[in-house]
Amino acid sequence: MHKNGPTVRPLTAEDFDRASDAAIGAIFEGMSLIHCAMTEPESSNHAGETIQVFRLAATIESFCAWLDNHRGLMDHVQPYLLSVADKPVSHDGLTYPTVHRFAWAFVHRLWLTVKNIVDAKSVVATGRFADSYSGSFRLDRAALDKHWEPIRDALKVRQAPDSQNFQAMIQIESAKALAQWRDDSQLLVQKRQKRNGKGGRPKLSARDEKDRVKLIAAWQKAKEASTSQRQFCSDKEIDPQRLTCCINWAATRKRRDNDKD
Repeated sequence: MHKNGPTVRPLTAEDFDRASDAAIGAIFEGMSLIHCAMTEPESSNHAGETIQVFRLAATIESFCAWLDNHRGLMDHVQPYLLSVADKPVSHDGLTYPTVHRFAWAFVHRLWLTVKNIVDAKSVVATGRFADSYSGSFRLDRAALDKHWEPIRDALKVRQAPDSQNFQAMIQIESAKALAQWRDDSQLLVQKRQKRNGKGGRPKLSARDEKDRVKLIAAWQKAKEASTSQRQFCSDKEIDPQRLTCCINWAATRKRRDNDKD
């Protein structure tokens, strides 16, 4: 671990693919949950007898596991998604800056719909919120089985997006963000080659130096509050590589100042 905090992993093309897959998956996971609520319980005829099949609780359980497995996959590339976003995305009365962020917000709001019902029922019955699982979207299966009717009624009226339209929008946004990242990466390589040819780094402008000092000061304050580099970069909407660059610059500057002393 670096003395200034954990090293932030640089972006790769695979990060954009994973983010795109997660966003598309979110759309279909959310639509599947809404469809399950609309058809709960399913009825089938067996030997002349009508049998009701209840799938909603199990579907929600699988839905929560999907959220746990895919959380954070879009955060790493969010700065590039924001930089190429054409216009805000509106759905169900709310607006989002990128299509990827909408996709995650869509499934997260569905999860909150279920959780709020489970919590409300628990407060009425016990005077406290339902048991939670730290760092997980998991919900108590017994509560899902018990309160399936109000959960179903709340989920089945939620507005599902046009899956084909949003899938295309996600793919376009991801392709633009990937192209922007590749352009930036190529530019960085060219700058390094140019610096190597001159035998040194170009002097920073006063404004660039001031911006770096300000960013490092904000990072130091956030670090003291136990904020991770990943969360800090997400909050500031900056590329993690930029923060790493500034940290290394500050460390080099400090060493040079110490050498002068």
